Amino acid sequence: MRLCDNGMGWDSYFGLLCSLAGPKFQPEATGLFLGWDFLADCLELLTIDSGADPRRNHKLVWRAMRSKTMMKFQHNKLIEFVYILLQHVDLGSPPVDSHAEREQDAATDKLPLLVYERERLSMWDEDPVGFRCLWKVIHYYRDDVQEKNWKKWLPGKILDLIVEADPGFATSVFHMLDTAMFNPPPRNLSPYLKATIHFCQSSPSIDEVKRLLARVAKAAVQVDGTDQDGVVFLQFYQNLKEVENSRCDDESKAHWLVFQSIEHWAVPLLEYKKSESVRNETLALVKDLFSSSRYASDPQTLQIRAWAARNLASAIIKGFRNVTRSNSEALIYAMLECQSLLESIVEATGPEAEGIKASQDQAIIARCRQSFEDSTSKDDFFAETSDEYETDEPWEDDLDAADE
Repeated sequence: MRLCDNGMGWDSYFGLLCSLAGPKFQPEATGLFLGWDFLADCLELLTIDSGADPRRNHKLVWRAMRSKTMMKFQHNKLIEFVYILLQHVDLGSPPVDSHAEREQDAATDKLPLLVYERERLSMWDEDPVGFRCLWKVIHYYRDDVQEKNWKKWLPGKILDLIVEADPGFATSVFHMLDTAMFNPPPRNLSPYLKATIHFCQSSPSIDEVKRLLARVAKAAVQVDGTDQDGVVFLQFYQNLKEVENSRCDDESKAHWLVFQSIEHWAVPLLEYKKSESVRNETLALVKDLFSSSRYASDPQTLQIRAWAARNLASAIIKGFRNVTRSNSEALIYAMLECQSLLESIVEATGPEAEGIKASQDQAIIARCRQSFEDSTSKDDFFAETSDEYETDEPWEDDLDAADE
């Protein structure tokens, strides 16, 4: 690994390794790389600040880090190479001694981890709480601004491998992300939100997924009063509707997850003062969720949509007093989407429709109509100034459970 000690050649070196370990030369090349302890060396580089041994083994890299010239070192190709190697090891099986010969599992065609590699992967920190190696992967990776597909985000793909390998790993990753987004959330939430999306996709625990979604919703409630960018929350929920988790029960379906806490996260984005684009794109997302035919295939799905529409409509009506007329349009149209869905449910007939209807539907529809009429006829319906979004509404009490 001495070739990568020069900052200028770092990315090229690992780019070459990625090519050699790619599909053209697999699985022979990957087996050779693992046999020559390349994975152990890469994990040492990612956790070089953890002790004397990795610093001694990679002196020039450590010297560069201490002299603040580490910015020369691009980590994307290193992280890609680690991902390639991790795809060919069985993270869930017992590790073998570092001096033992790895034997390929006949059922999975994968090789076991070495004890030392397992120790590096599972090294736990208290500040920040979590796996040191996974945190480094998340923090070092530089996003391609042109890449919009969250499924291709390499730190998330590594997180998926770790979470899917072992229930213990999955719970530990949950605690990482849960602690990272604890109030107050970090200044830059983007990598945490991307990691959370991948956790929602790969976690076997729907309860842990729901708790993280409550964390994100609580941060979204405060978005207008903080330095956080509403765009990252909008992208999170746009991506969340694409998530499908086959490891959980039916509640893990995409439309179940994105409807979780919609009354909490949608309102602050629909009235987001800093960007009309965020408001309009949030409205487009709400319209898709409440009117798209792909969310209307069965009574159970219609029931969750109706439940979400009731909650969102009520939250919007309560939130009108916090916004000015200039940034109210998206809120009004979102309320009308909820009203339209509830009206279609009230007018529907048959035993399935009766199971979806709720006693408060007519009252909510009437409140929506009255709010729309008042918004167009009363000058004092909206706030004179757009104050910071209030956080003491009764509908936010549920979010406090995420802190317990």
